[in-house]
Amino acid sequence: GGKKKCAIFGFCDIKKFTEVTELLQEDIMIFVNKIGELVHSSVYRYGGSANKNIGEAFLMIWPLPEETYKINTKTNEITWKN
Repeated sequence: GGKKKCAIFGFCDIKKFTEVTELLQEDIMIFVNKIGELVHSSVYRYGGSANKNIGEAFLMIWPLPEETYKINTKTNEITWKN
């Protein structure tokens, strides 16, 4: 089962996360949660979802409206409309 969809994927990484962890120590989760709140709210505002958080990285997805494309199920070729 399932249905093929087109989407834009994004990946956000906190630079120098190891160094920040060493500096903030037990407060690192406060820092990560604040960044998570910013990432999630920004992605959601533009119609996407923050899909996964892996410590210092976030995976985001913006599904494309189905009326903008067609997928040939035999060849997996995408045809863009207009």
